[in-house]
Amino acid sequence: MQDLQPSASFGMRKLWRPIMRQDPNFEDFCKHTALFRDFNHNELKALYEISKEKTLEKGEYLMEEGDPGNEFFFVMEGDLEVVKHDLSNKQDFVIGTIHPGDTVGEMALFDSAPRSASIRATTHAKLRGIAFADLRKLANENKEISSIYSHLSKNLSQRVRTTSDIAFNAMKKEMEEYKIRTNIGQFFVHVLVAFSLIIYSLGIVKYLLKIVPNSTYITIPMILFLGIFTYFIIRSSHFPLSVFGITTNKWKQALFEGIVWTIPVAGLVVVVKLLCIRYLPDYQGHSVFEPFILMSQSDKTLKYWIYLNLAYWLFVPAQELMARGTLQSLLEKFLISKHSVLSAVIVSNLLFGIAHFFMSEQVGIMIFMVGLYMGFLYANTHNLLGPIVAHCLIGTWSLSVVGFVIG
Repeated sequence: MQDLQPSASFGMRKLWRPIMRQDPNFEDFCKHTALFRDFNHNELKALYEISKEKTLEKGEYLMEEGDPGNEFFFVMEGDLEVVKHDLSNKQDFVIGTIHPGDTVGEMALFDSAPRSASIRATTHAKLRGIAFADLRKLANENKEISSIYSHLSKNLSQRVRTTSDIAFNAMKKEMEEYKIRTNIGQFFVHVLVAFSLIIYSLGIVKYLLKIVPNSTYITIPMILFLGIFTYFIIRSSHFPLSVFGITTNKWKQALFEGIVWTIPVAGLVVVVKLLCIRYLPDYQGHSVFEPFILMSQSDKTLKYWIYLNLAYWLFVPAQELMARGTLQSLLEKFLISKHSVLSAVIVSNLLFGIAHFFMSEQVGIMIFMVGLYMGFLYANTHNLLGPIVAHCLIGTWSLSVVGFVIG
């Protein structure tokens, strides 16, 4: 055995020389490539001798979808992308990427099918290609090299198995996303129904408050109804409560921002009232601060003022749960873009502003503008405490301290 060892070593050096002269990294490269991992030195040498170098510049195609499959390549340097053409939309989609160490086009060796996708270089790329005809000829002429087919079959089988697992996991993930989107769609319908009920109920309240001596008979049943309805649609969504902003996470930050960040908004409300007094006929002759403007002449007492605002504060959480916790949260999940938060804030507050047009167009517009502030306030923590506190403070300040003309 010792006598054979130097001879074997010499043989290895002799076989390695032509490869070293042409590409010293070839064998090491192949040993780290999944498709050629089990090949021995002689097999790799034989493959190299029938392979041809190919270079691509950025944007150049290695193969195009529908081309006949006559050879396969392994990537030595550079990156490429797999492109699939959608005939119905006449658009190309990138469905995968290829990097050094990957092989391209080897499946056609076994099924002889046309190329199923196009391969395009995204950088300068260097590849080595092997024609299937040369590979078959090599295998027929050299019994030792004929094992290449068994190696290829084994490695391709492993790759197909791995690809199947990846495809299964991707399909499973897609199904889960589909279920989530289906739940969101169903829940979104429920939310819109509930939001429509709020719009109608606010209009009814305005009318009933004129004919019912005690508003308790109106506000308490409405709050209970909206609370129960909201509870059931949240339960039907199968999402955790935290999705709707019902959480203790970041509650201190939400409370702080809901109070402190509301101060400049309150100042802005005064500025808007001053502008209304100056430029809008409905506000001519009004004062900047009119705390009893929403009350009838007989109800203009401090006791009734406090009672009216307490009833308003009880109603606010249901409104915020609808506007921010449900509409905005679900829109953020449903929309897929880098501007999904901005779009969710704008759309949810457009609906919320429209809901207040029963009071007046001016109030509806102001609610929309202030709602944008509360929408971003909620997006910052996804905790409803901040918007609820801000809503109570801004609503009380705007309607029961500064006072806006209704109607």
